[in-house]
Amino acid sequence: MEGMVKNVPEVVALDIETTGLNSEEDRIVEIALIKIKNGITCQKFTSFINPEIDIPADGLPINKIKPSMLKYAPFFRDIAAQLSRFITGEVLLIQNADFDIPFLKAEFKRCGMKFSETSVYDTLYIAKKLFSFEKNSLSYLANFYKLDVGDMHRAEKDAMLTYQIFSRFFEEKPCEVSDMKRYTAEINYVDTAMVIKYIEQAMKNGREICIKYRNREMEISTRYIEPMKIFTENGKWYLEGFCPIKNVNRKFRLDKILEVIDNI
Repeated sequence: MEGMVKNVPEVVALDIETTGLNSEEDRIVEIALIKIKNGITCQKFTSFINPEIDIPADGLPINKIKPSMLKYAPFFRDIAAQLSRFITGEVLLIQNADFDIPFLKAEFKRCGMKFSETSVYDTLYIAKKLFSFEKNSLSYLANFYKLDVGDMHRAEKDAMLTYQIFSRFFEEKPCEVSDMKRYTAEINYVDTAMVIKYIEQAMKNGREICIKYRNREMEISTRYIEPMKIFTENGKWYLEGFCPIKNVNRKFRLDKILEVIDNI
């Protein structure tokens, strides 16, 4: 970590690897939490996690984690209290918090625990808001800054890359980056089964609904729609509905819906 900017905020860099893209059905298989101050690792927790569901014998498509690597791994419930203590009161640093946080919230919920709400620096969010990169993925940003990308798609490596990228951002635009905190309370975990049930009831009764929705640019808006159907596409749940104001059919990712309200 030599050469890191010395006044970069103290953070806990976090990354997870999962069995898939759906936080309701897929599970976490690896997690890394690295507390970093002035470029120096102060504390670290990394672990494989037994997902309690089957994964391919030849490994998961992206991270290549195999069942044999998880044979003696703890269940999430075995380390949940330790993770909660590590996170509580800290500022998290994540690349694409909208992916990681819902998975963590879902895992804690399965344990009968609540995810500790905290503030977050999201390098994906910062890249979109403050810079004009051709792409904003972790691999693109790491290559852009000529970082070592060996062993990518493993939790500890990706967490450290996220910190290195964050340091570059802070070096270039310290004041702007300092103001780019998000909060995990705003990063919604959607109980997909409950949302689907609610929307299906609205469709059955011919009711219009109001949704609060976060788009790709992380902007939150309120939409009034007439729900038409719910479907899956590439492992994600979507709602298709008619938007009376724009007079068009639109589709919305369920995990980007922050709130659903009857328009009665």
